[in-house]
Amino acid sequence: MSFHTAAESPPAELLQAQALLDSRLSVLASITGALSDFQSLLELSLDGAGVSSLLPEASLSLSSSLLLLKPLRVAASFDGRYDAEATVSMSLAAGAGGTEATDWVEMLSRMYTRYFDARGWSYSLLSSSPGDVTGYKSLDYEVTGAAGDYVYGMLKKEKGAHRLVRVSPFNSAGKRMTTFAGVTVSPVIKDLGAKASVPNFERDCTVDTMRSGGKGGQNVNKVETAVRMTHVPSGLVVKVSKERTQQGNRRIASKLLQSRVLALMEDLRLEEVREINGDQVEAAWGRQIRNYVLHPYKQVKDLRSGYETADVGGVLDGKLDDILESVLTAR
Repeated sequence: MSFHTAAESPPAELLQAQALLDSRLSVLASITGALSDFQSLLELSLDGAGVSSLLPEASLSLSSSLLLLKPLRVAASFDGRYDAEATVSMSLAAGAGGTEATDWVEMLSRMYTRYFDARGWSYSLLSSSPGDVTGYKSLDYEVTGAAGDYVYGMLKKEKGAHRLVRVSPFNSAGKRMTTFAGVTVSPVIKDLGAKASVPNFERDCTVDTMRSGGKGGQNVNKVETAVRMTHVPSGLVVKVSKERTQQGNRRIASKLLQSRVLALMEDLRLEEVREINGDQVEAAWGRQIRNYVLHPYKQVKDLRSGYETADVGGVLDGKLDDILESVLTAR
């Protein structure tokens, strides 16, 4: 009697990685071919072969091919352990500025969700804290893209303070106001436990329950379904009120918090010489990563890459690709 064992199929992650490498090699081959054609035509033209009329077309082909280098440069920046994670948690929190700051959080939320829509990423609101007058004191989202989208890799540099300068609609004197909002981004690690785990996680966490905010409905605002989970050693906190049951919110909070702790542990390992204060961002003067100026002139400027644009409206409508690429490829 003989037995035949079927060859095991490669893991899905390996196949995805292979497909990604194949696509990058295809782009490089296209660029190399266009460069070779242009070089050949240029040499023939210099030798008097009468092909100079073909140079403009070859030059255009080469320029088009070189544009394909931009996504490759971005991809080369995805060298972090969790950059490939397709799901992230993103938190927006009002900083200095009172009502102006809570309105700024809502503006940032609109900007990011429009960007997610343009990328084809899905997102859901995990928790929210409304402002006293308008906007939000805080918003927490879970964002998910397709495998190979490198969602965390694309968004990780958004962590920091975002500064808005404008004539405030909430100031009767029409004065120019400056306000801040803090953004934090953490990967939601797939197959948590299989890849990594936080030592003594359950023991080191405290859990508080509260009534969910929102527009009501069964259980909402009636029983304590919302969950706030704190990892005491790191000081990281996650609040979830998405589900209608406390058990469901606790399960989501545990996954998000453990992912944030693991990401923080990785940051500490990679940047031992720099102090990292957990997941909290101080949204105030001197801490901003990007300025959004609506008055007296219009300009968005990233203070790390130096990228700037006068198309403030476009940026606030979610056109973030150029800014994100500038930061990811900056040296």
